[in-house]
Amino acid sequence: MKHEIKTIELPCGKLEVGMFVSQLDRPWLDTPFPLQGFLLRTRRDIELLQQFCDYVYIDTVKGRKPKGGVSPLSVNIKDSLQRRRKLLPGVKLHNYVDVAPLEEEMPVAKALYKDFSANVAYLMDEMSRGASFQLKKFQALVAPMVESVIRNPDACALMARMKNQDSYAYKHSMSVSVWCVIMGRQLGLSQKDLEELAVGGLLLDVGKLQLPAELLMQARRLEDHEFELMKSHVARGLETVKNIEGVSRTILAMVENHHERHNGSGYPRGMAANAIPIYARIASLADCYDAITSQRPYAHPLPPSEAVRKLYEWRNVEFQAELVEEFIQAVGIYPAGTLVELTDGQVGIVIGEYRSRRLRPRLLMLLDGEKNLYDVPRELDLLDCLETSAGQPLHIERSLEPGSYDIDPETLYI
Repeated sequence: MKHEIKTIELPCGKLEVGMFVSQLDRPWLDTPFPLQGFLLRTRRDIELLQQFCDYVYIDTVKGRKPKGGVSPLSVNIKDSLQRRRKLLPGVKLHNYVDVAPLEEEMPVAKALYKDFSANVAYLMDEMSRGASFQLKKFQALVAPMVESVIRNPDACALMARMKNQDSYAYKHSMSVSVWCVIMGRQLGLSQKDLEELAVGGLLLDVGKLQLPAELLMQARRLEDHEFELMKSHVARGLETVKNIEGVSRTILAMVENHHERHNGSGYPRGMAANAIPIYARIASLADCYDAITSQRPYAHPLPPSEAVRKLYEWRNVEFQAELVEEFIQAVGIYPAGTLVELTDGQVGIVIGEYRSRRLRPRLLMLLDGEKNLYDVPRELDLLDCLETSAGQPLHIERSLEPGSYDIDPETLYI
C-alpha cells in the first residue's frame, strides 16, 4: 500500500495558486494571515506570504499538491508520535529535549570522541587477534557518547561526520553507533536501550576484520565470488560477537540482520518488513546513511541532503517508511557538519538547530561570496538573517560534497 502524506513542508518559493496553507514557520500572530489556514487564490497571496515566511506546511487534501511529487521535506513532524507508537507498540517512549547548547556540548563531545576513537581502534585490533571481552567493556565505552547525545545530539552528529579515508573502517563503526543512538533518541528509547543500540551499531561490521584488506579496498564492482565472500562478514561477525560475555539477543540480532531489507532483497536470509527485528532495521538505516555520506574506495560521498533524498526514495522498498521518516527527523535535511552554499555564494558548515529548523539552521561561515576564505569563521543564524545586504532573499541554495572548495571542516572548525 502506498504511503500517504497529507501535510507537506514546502519552501515558499515553490508555492502555487490552489495550495492550502495549514501551518507557518512562525507563530500565526506574527503575520496577517488567518489562524485556521487559508487557500492561496492569487499570486498576490503567495507574494505576501513570502514576505513573512521561508517555508510553510500545505494540506494536500484541502488543496493542490506540488508538482513532481513529494520530497524529504514532506515528512510531517506532527505525525511523529503516531509513527513512533506504530514502530514500538507497548514501549514507554521518552520525550527528549536538548538540555545543553551546542557551544557547551561541543568540547565535551570532542574529548569523548577522541577517547572513543582510540578505544575502538584498540578493541577492534584485539578482536581481530581473537581476544574476547565482556559486554561491560563495550557498555562503558559507549555510555559517555550516549549521555552526550541525550543532552544534545548536534555535537556528536558533527563529530560523526568527521572521517578520514585511511581510517574508514573504524570511523564508520563509530559513526554508525552514533547515528543509531541519535535515531533511538528520536524514537524515545530509554537510556539503557540507547546504550544497547550503540554497542550493536559499533559491532555491525566486526566480521570484516577477518576479510582480506584488498577485498575491502576494491575500487571496482565486486565479482560474484568476491561479493559472496564480502557477505560472509555477517556470519563471521555473529560468531565473534557471540563470544562477548553477556551479549544480548538484541545486539546479536543487529549484527545478524543489518543487511536485511524491507522488501526481502537483503541477506543473509532474505527477511522482510516486520520480520526484521526493529533494532536491526534502525541499524541498517544508520549503516546505509553513513556509508553513502562517506568517502569510500569505490564511491564518492553524497551530500547529506542528497543522501536523505535517496533514503526517502527507498522508503518501503529498502527501508520501512515510518523509520525513514523518523530518521529524517533525527538527522535533518542538512545535518550538523554539512557544507552548504547560500544564495549569495557564501559557503559555510551547519552547526546547529538542524532538526527543528530544517531549512534555516545556524551556520559557521567559511568562504565569502567570491569563495575567499574568511580570516576568522563567523556564525550566521539563517532564522535571523533572511536577506543579503542588497535586500535579496538569503537561504541555502545547495549542499556540497565533503571536500568542496578544498574545505576540511575537521581542521577549520573542530
